[in-house]
Amino acid sequence: MTLCDPHTLSAALFASKPVAGKQSIKHSTREHQAYTLYDPSASSHNALTGKSQPLGLSRLDSSLLHEPVDAHLPIDVDVDVIALHGLNGNAFTTWTNRQNQLWLREFLPRSLPKSRIYTFGYDSSIFSQSKAGIRDYALKLLSELSLVRQSETDQRRRIRFICHSLGGIVCKNALVLSHENSIYLNILQSTKAIVFFGTPHRGSEHADFVSVLAGVINAFGYVSMAHRLFGKIRKDLIHLLRPRSKELIDISTSFTERTKDLDIISFYEENAMPPFKTQIVERSSARIGVPNEDLIPLSDNHRDMCRLDNEHTFAYRKIVEVCQRHGAASYKQGQSRPLDILEQECLSALNMIDMKECRAQLRPRTPGSCEWILSNMAFRKWISDKNSTLLHITGGMGTGKSILTSFLADRIKPLIETAMAPCDVTMCSFFCDDKDIGRKNGREILRSLLYQILQQRHDLIQHATTRFSQIPSNQWSLNALWETLSDITLNPMAGTIVVIIDAIDECEIDSRDRILAMTRKLLTQGLNPENNCIKFLISSRPSVDLTEEIQQYSTSISLDNEDGIKNRDIPLVIQRLKHGPQNKKFLERIVNENPKDLDGMYCCILSDIAIEYQTLASKVLRVLVTSLRPLTTAELQLALAISLDHRTLKLVEEDSDMAIERTVRLALGAFVGIYDSKVQLTHQSAKEFLLRLSTGSVANLESIKSDLRNIYGVNQRTANLELATVCIAFLGLDEFSETHLINENMLAFKELPGATEDILRFNDNSSQVDSIESSETAQVPRFFEYSARYWTSHLSMSGESIPKSFIISAIRFLHRGTNCLENWSSQYRLSSVEFAALPKDLDPLLVSAFFGLAHLTNEILENYSSPLQDPNKSLALTWACRMGHIDAVKALLEHGTSPSGKSLEGGSPLSWVCAGGHLEIARVLLHKSNRPQVNRGDENGRTPLSWAVGSSHLQIVQLLLSREDIDVSIADWAGSPPLFWAVGSKPQGQDLAVLEVLVSEPRVDISQRDRSGRTVLSWAAEMGALEAVSIIIQSQRSGVRILLSDTGDSKGWSPLSWAAFNGHDKERPKCSFISSHAEIIKVLAKYYPEGIDWPEETGRTPLSCAMWGSPGNEETVRTLLQTQLVDVNQKALNGRTPLSYAVSAGRADLVRILVEEGGADLSITDNDGRIIRDMNIDWRSSQVKEEIDRLTGL
Repeated sequence: MTLCDPHTLSAALFASKPVAGKQSIKHSTREHQAYTLYDPSASSHNALTGKSQPLGLSRLDSSLLHEPVDAHLPIDVDVDVIALHGLNGNAFTTWTNRQNQLWLREFLPRSLPKSRIYTFGYDSSIFSQSKAGIRDYALKLLSELSLVRQSETDQRRRIRFICHSLGGIVCKNALVLSHENSIYLNILQSTKAIVFFGTPHRGSEHADFVSVLAGVINAFGYVSMAHRLFGKIRKDLIHLLRPRSKELIDISTSFTERTKDLDIISFYEENAMPPFKTQIVERSSARIGVPNEDLIPLSDNHRDMCRLDNEHTFAYRKIVEVCQRHGAASYKQGQSRPLDILEQECLSALNMIDMKECRAQLRPRTPGSCEWILSNMAFRKWISDKNSTLLHITGGMGTGKSILTSFLADRIKPLIETAMAPCDVTMCSFFCDDKDIGRKNGREILRSLLYQILQQRHDLIQHATTRFSQIPSNQWSLNALWETLSDITLNPMAGTIVVIIDAIDECEIDSRDRILAMTRKLLTQGLNPENNCIKFLISSRPSVDLTEEIQQYSTSISLDNEDGIKNRDIPLVIQRLKHGPQNKKFLERIVNENPKDLDGMYCCILSDIAIEYQTLASKVLRVLVTSLRPLTTAELQLALAISLDHRTLKLVEEDSDMAIERTVRLALGAFVGIYDSKVQLTHQSAKEFLLRLSTGSVANLESIKSDLRNIYGVNQRTANLELATVCIAFLGLDEFSETHLINENMLAFKELPGATEDILRFNDNSSQVDSIESSETAQVPRFFEYSARYWTSHLSMSGESIPKSFIISAIRFLHRGTNCLENWSSQYRLSSVEFAALPKDLDPLLVSAFFGLAHLTNEILENYSSPLQDPNKSLALTWACRMGHIDAVKALLEHGTSPSGKSLEGGSPLSWVCAGGHLEIARVLLHKSNRPQVNRGDENGRTPLSWAVGSSHLQIVQLLLSREDIDVSIADWAGSPPLFWAVGSKPQGQDLAVLEVLVSEPRVDISQRDRSGRTVLSWAAEMGALEAVSIIIQSQRSGVRILLSDTGDSKGWSPLSWAAFNGHDKERPKCSFISSHAEIIKVLAKYYPEGIDWPEETGRTPLSCAMWGSPGNEETVRTLLQTQLVDVNQKALNGRTPLSYAVSAGRADLVRILVEEGGADLSITDNDGRIIRDMNIDWRSSQVKEEIDRLTGL
């Protein structure tokens, strides 16, 4: 149809008959068979044609028209093609040519035999009673399209849109909205091409003509007759299409920003349509103006340009070509499917460490080495074992464990796939490093492992999104991360997962022990080897002792043998020879004194250092031992040169060694390596040697060289204070007090998904002062990022009395209002991944409290306190409590700070302590205060007890319950008492222990209701928390009977109704597990059978509620029927039965279950006496109709 045909418009205004000259469609029998998602009676009368057009999505491809619809289409599907008509258009006539052929149906299925062809109708008549706008049409398109793309197979189909005129605007708006709503994100991700026919992206001059004509009609008094015959004039659509319409511009801008990778074909008309002398949509308006747009003229007018006469026209061939360009996404299980926004954000938040880069820093493997393990019997047994097992590779310092582990990480997958065929293997690995603070933390280990698994297996990502969607990524606990990994391994679709953790002995002791304990639990619980298994490969020194429980599931390979000791020394000997004088005397000396142990070898290397390099070498070693990530040569150059006496960066650079790489190599030789401009100790064992050297714990040290200890031994506390001083000196330079280095745009970028540390980190490798490419940003020098991020960490690990010079420097650069403070804090916020953001309006006391710098806190309070700082003591205490720094808390309390602190984000110090699980601080606060605010609610009304319960901190819950003044029933603003937070999500482990404590506490009213009238049992039933339901019911409390006999909340829904409605397992694939909701129904039926069929206030029973549950709840429906306590034909007050609700929900599967397994009566009538086929209900799916026809024998 045209944007507006004035002849047609005039005729329509003054005649009720169809317009002469218009070709009416002779609807054939085949056309009436076209698949429609909604009731065929749903249509709109077009005043300009006299025809009723179908609204919604209609399917046209001939495969559907000639054959019955199969609910499960073949997997080798191609594309979905969706056509959208324009203003005053029609889902069928717009695409019908002069030969009365609907080319979408007649031609396209032959050219695209594997595709599904749809046409979408919406009320775009110029005269209409409709009040819907472009956004409404776009949302309807998305909603209906998502209904036909529910299965994973359907979601793999690529989408092509073909749009005429206004239809292109609707399409663009739909894609913009799909970007904003994760429910429809798959539609955006699957859309690969759009064909526009005369779409007025910038409006049409002739829209003004329509507006003028409508004004003339109004002026001459015809408006009432027009309104009566055809409806009101759609001024909203006309105004939308005016030139330079703001709404059009907004849609186009949003569209181009979100769809940069689409193939776009824009056809524009060359001919004018009488009586106009120019085109309806001119070339300039038909053009979007993006690089990937193909702008093509057609020798037709606006109305006829999309009515393609045959399959040989240029426009048709172009459409077929772009539809064939990308077929369906043919990925197998385990390969990537499109992720929605929530899933993308979750995956991005897990990706904190680039493990490929970490592995690249390992010393290259010598060709031919490591091959021996492939024929090792223990290794081959581990590879071929179909059960979940662990391989423990042990070896002392320098035995090459990491090199071997890296070698295996590249080889294991094909080996297991061959040995256990058929088998799908997913690999993940983590290489711990004590020298890198980010690589020795248990949380970061599990984040990285999960990221690697889910990056390969998008089909398993629901396990992460279900658990983490409501929790900020910086609060993901080690337990929660491990439980997610455990859930993944329990998924029968997971296959075989191989987890490699190298050098676990270099992980923090607490994290290491917890990971090993969790590994033991996972191995001992047993997995079904027919479906999946998990294989662990862990390397460590022999000092890491696996418990007996793990040992029975593990195999060990030791690298500690005589050959191994000799082999590990060879690289060091070679390096020592390379860095010494190339003469016979030196060679003979090396051979003669070559020691038989690694300590002796390191001592020999240090003894080779020339006297003139000893001071420099000693400082380099202290820096490398204590640095929290590998330093670049440029960073090391500045770190070695700077002191508290330097005032400018220029002076530091003048005093620095411009040939630092050469100097380091000459000074330290084989003790260090420089890889990719990063300076590192040659091996982790070298770091431990230097630390032991400072205490004299090195064998035969006196016989080698007694002064090595004083020269090169590294005292970790002293070295950390030294490096903290270096960082403070650098951050306090004049340049950073005079210039802003970080702008707000960079800080905002930090909040974007995927803004990882690597993206945000400034280029540290440059030999010149680097700069961010922004006109608003000053130069940011190398070593600034490291100093800003880690100075507090080094200071907290120093453990020494802080020198006055350091205190003065720290206070000077932390002074409120200076650019030093602002630059440092801004950089810290950019590069930090801590669980709480650095607060604003900082001062020295607040900084020391936030980071737990107890020595600095004491110095400030005793010697630098002022009336100006006193008001900040309370806030500093709250931050120290929130961050869990007990020494800082004690220092503040000892200097008179009130234990009540100052509210932070609505929370008191005690609330933050309870939320964070800081048991010792909780004891201190409760002891120090005469009136502890145990019942004080935060801005959400949550008390400390509520936070402790919600965070599953059992010991703190018990501590609070031990107080007589605790009020256990205080509800938050949603009306939820602490008890409810014990089942705030699907509880397990520690959550259940907390729940048991609460339900056994006499002061807790287990029948308490929230503002919605819901009980703890109601929430547990909705969550599918079977263990929680059992704990509550079996508690033998007097309130249990009240909970079981609960007839409904404010909506009239009972716990059974909630269980029935949510009767699908969101975390696990359907048909793989018995739904926990189904088990809950069995429990509730056992303890209170009379409530199984109890109707809510509208008369709907739990069985009726189940009809509206999400796909996957079939087991829940069967469980209700199997109780034999439900009336499958019971009517609600509106006369509807569960069967009619199943029809309205589009659930053919539930219709079949109700009739064949439950005996539902197809002939039962509603309140108006109509049977199911004749009821005035919303028929959402042709599959439901076909199922009803099959069951009734039609």
